[in-house]
Amino acid sequence: MNNIWLQEWGRLWAKRKLLVIILLIAIGCGLKEIFDLFIYATNFESLYEGVFDRFLIHYVFLPLTIVAGSVMTQYRLGDSFICQKRSVLYYQTCFQNIMTTLIIWLGWSLVSIVLVLIRFQLHVPVEFFIANVLGFIYLLLVQLLFVSGSLGIYFLLNNKVVSVMTMLIINIGIFEASMRGVSTLIYDFSTLGGVSVRVGQLLILISLITILNLLTYWLVLKREF
Repeated sequence: MNNIWLQEWGRLWAKRKLLVIILLIAIGCGLKEIFDLFIYATNFESLYEGVFDRFLIHYVFLPLTIVAGSVMTQYRLGDSFICQKRSVLYYQTCFQNIMTTLIIWLGWSLVSIVLVLIRFQLHVPVEFFIANVLGFIYLLLVQLLFVSGSLGIYFLLNNKVVSVMTMLIINIGIFEASMRGVSTLIYDFSTLGGVSVRVGQLLILISLITILNLLTYWLVLKREF
């Protein structure tokens, strides 16, 4: 099993130039918050919404996550006939997806954290700090939900382009619904909320991700590729 993880790291490292470009785009998303945090924000709510800009996340961050997850991941369906272990194929693919998603998330969140610390001169109010930590976790789970959905559609239809386009269209539909005042869960992280409500939302997202991955795992084990 350790050899498998080393192989997957090797495959990601082979695409390190592309990975650096993806990371720089994620960092650029974080740097965009300079204007919101230092110029336009006047209270905690506007500061929070400056960090979690739903427009930036919808138009750049989530599409970057979906596309990068597909581009960086090598879907080697033929491997299942070589190793005769469908579970290995599933774990390999999930590992690549998760690592790519984490790199994008870390690039954006670390820049955002540094900007928040500078904005408050290292004296960040506790309630604002907790809200931001939960917001960062929330966004990571949203990313994982989208890449899990993309992975499931790919293993269902065996078409990378269709899986990416489907998730991009779903993202657009959910965003438009949220802009019309519909509580969509996916974009609820962009507004400041109570701790108990936020924790409940995080648990729902974790449940959805788990269900999606269990369905995908079952599909990988049962489907003929």
